[in-house]
Amino acid sequence: MYLPILSLLFLSSTLASPSVNPDPNIRPASNPLLTLTFPPTSVLPNPQILGPRTYASLKTANRTLTALFRRNSTFVFEDVPLGSYLGEVWTGAAGVNTVPMRVDVVGLDGKFSAAGDIARSSKKISIWQTFRGNDWDNKGELLAQASGIEGVVVNVQVLGARDVFEKRGGFSPTSLLKNPMILIGIVAMALMFGMPKLMENMDPEMREEFEKQQRAGGTATSFASALTGQGSGGFDPASWLAGSAAKPSEGDPTKNGGTTRSSGTESKGGKKRRA
Repeated sequence: MYLPILSLLFLSSTLASPSVNPDPNIRPASNPLLTLTFPPTSVLPNPQILGPRTYASLKTANRTLTALFRRNSTFVFEDVPLGSYLGEVWTGAAGVNTVPMRVDVVGLDGKFSAAGDIARSSKKISIWQTFRGNDWDNKGELLAQASGIEGVVVNVQVLGARDVFEKRGGFSPTSLLKNPMILIGIVAMALMFGMPKLMENMDPEMREEFEKQQRAGGTATSFASALTGQGSGGFDPASWLAGSAAKPSEGDPTKNGGTTRSSGTESKGGKKRRA
C-alpha cells in the first residue's frame, strides 16, 4: 500500500518541477538587437575551433559591452544603449584578424542622446565597415541597417590567420645558391673547366694571337709597366704629375750620341790648339 503512494508522490513532484536546461549556451529563442556571426571561410573553415576566450566588444569613450562566443558561432547583444560604438572581435593569440565595425544606435529622430533609456522599438541600428587609423567620420561600406524591433545579424569579415610564432625554416638546397661564396665558387669552377673547352673550339689564328699575348704578358703586364713608368717611351705619369722632368735612361741613344759628338768636337779643338 505504501509503494503506490510513494510512486504517486514522486510522479507528482517530477511533473510539478520546472525543466532545467543543462546547457547554459542554449537559451530560449529571442530577437536580440545585434548578432554577430562567424561564417565558415577558407581561412577559418570551422569557427568552433576558436578558444573559449574569444569574445566581441562594443566600445565607446565611457562604456564597453562584451558578448561571449557561443557554440553556434555567434555573439549576441540583447540590447545596446544609444551611442556610437567600435565593434571588434578578439580571438586570442592563435586566432584570426577581423575587420572592425562602427555600430551606431540612435533614436528614431537620428540622435544619440535621449532623456532616459528608451525602448527597443524606438531605436535604429546601423553598422558600417571601418578602418584603424582613419577618422571616425570616415565610414566604409554599409553592412546592415534596421530598426530596433527587427534586430541586425552581421557576418564577421575575416582578414587572415594570425601567426604569432615564427616557423623554423628547414634545409633547402636553393638557399645554398643564395650564398655569395657558393656563387663565386661555381663561377670559378665554370671558368676552370670551361676555358679549355673554349680554347679547343677557338679559331687557330685567334688562338695563336691569344697565346702570343699570354707570352708577352697580356694586358696585365702592359698596365703594370705603365704604372711603374716602364714602357710607353719611358713616360712616368707620377713624375709628370709632380712637375719634374723625367731623367733619361742610361741606354738612351740620344745621350750616347750627344756624348760622342761632344767628345769629337773637343778632340778636333784640341788638335787645332796643338797645331
